[in-house]
Amino acid sequence: MSKASGIEDHPWSMFFDEYSVLACLPSSRNPKLLMNGSISQRWRSSILFPAFRRRARLRKWTLRVQAALFPSLLHPDGHERLVLADFLCDVSPSLKPKALLIGTTGPTQKLTLQLEAVDGGMYFLKYAHQVLARMRLENEHRMLKSLPPSVTYDVLKYDSFSSGVALLARSVQGRPIHASLPIAQEVLDFISRLNILSAKNHYVDISVHKHPVVQELCGYTPEEGIESPIAPWLAVLDNRNWPLVWSHGDFAPWNLLLESGIIKAIDWEYGREDGFPNLDFVHYVLQIRALVSKTSPISAAHECVNLLLTNGVTNERAEAVALTCIGALYGHYLSANDGTLPNAELQRWRRTLWETFS
Repeated sequence: MSKASGIEDHPWSMFFDEYSVLACLPSSRNPKLLMNGSISQRWRSSILFPAFRRRARLRKWTLRVQAALFPSLLHPDGHERLVLADFLCDVSPSLKPKALLIGTTGPTQKLTLQLEAVDGGMYFLKYAHQVLARMRLENEHRMLKSLPPSVTYDVLKYDSFSSGVALLARSVQGRPIHASLPIAQEVLDFISRLNILSAKNHYVDISVHKHPVVQELCGYTPEEGIESPIAPWLAVLDNRNWPLVWSHGDFAPWNLLLESGIIKAIDWEYGREDGFPNLDFVHYVLQIRALVSKTSPISAAHECVNLLLTNGVTNERAEAVALTCIGALYGHYLSANDGTLPNAELQRWRRTLWETFS
């Protein structure tokens, strides 16, 4: 049984007591998911291990069997366990930690803890330590406080925790959305519902050049010495005003859950109340084709334009092309703000899309 010496960079011991025996995925040497409990509990918790492409899903199934029956184990020190108990005491002190998902290493890394109540209800706690990760979590908290509960989870607490901040919320009890196209009707219904709720909450119609998202992108340089490519796309969209809408910012199948026939969105760290219409739609399509299908940028762009037209988002092909290119640029912009370098694979894919397609 391994000790914690291999992952000192992750303060995971503060979430589990010294009596816990944790199964690890993919291994105790490089744990991404740590699970506490019986074989059946480990099997349920192991579904949190991320995998979206077909080969990755097959590997995930193999790892889940391994974690349930022949686990690679860690034993926490438990010396900081009271930190978690203190955080939970004024909300729900009976919550027990079941699994911990360790986010991708980098400036926005977060730890996500799954907790279970006595009645079987599931909760989660997100912990952020680094400056940028804390900013993202603060933004998510702000969004969750303004969004109606019909579209996301309920926040119970947001406060300082250990050497960072933490957000505690009730989990959405739903099944994941399959990462495929065309877009499922439930997802389209969610986008429509969010737009309607945005209009009821704060309907503002302004020219495209005055839109906050557009103004940010106009000042964005994808690489040093290269000006923003947005001008010709704005010329196409300048024939009417555009509303400010609630937008998710990372709208993708892995951030959606189907609960009782209704989609709810999780992980609102990139959300905003003054978003640009239809960029979530574009992001959804491009993320699937870039990360799951590994489609070429030009093929993905053509498909996105056709989906915008066939789903009635716009009747103008030029407008659909402009929205697709702006969506790619906005994704590039958000990733760059997280410290992603221009030569990263997804960033190069996005840039190829707008340079080739427009």
